[in-house]
Amino acid sequence: MAIYIGGKAPLWLIALGALATMMVFIIIVVKFRPKQEAACWDGRELIEQRFILPPKHYQLSESPRVVRHEVDIAALEFSAAGHKHEVYIIYDEALEQQLAGTDVSILDNR
Repeated sequence: MAIYIGGKAPLWLIALGALATMMVFIIIVVKFRPKQEAACWDGRELIEQRFILPPKHYQLSESPRVVRHEVDIAALEFSAAGHKHEVYIIYDEALEQQLAGTDVSILDNR
């Protein structure tokens, strides 16, 4: 974990410093990471992008809808094979512009 400094610095102080350093790096990575595509809708097929697993394809008879839960958090809701699915997404101006010309409806539940 860290180099022990011959009894001059307490071990808990070294551990706390290592944890604080890791926390700073995590905050930097989370804050500045690029947004990733969560789902893609082409009019008939919805492709859900997953983190480690391969993408999942759904054939839909009706278009999905975006349900806003908070100012910047929304869910893409759709029904496939009799089951209701939700994909949580970040709602911002760029997404609103992308949805403007599509058949995806927006429902505000804030």
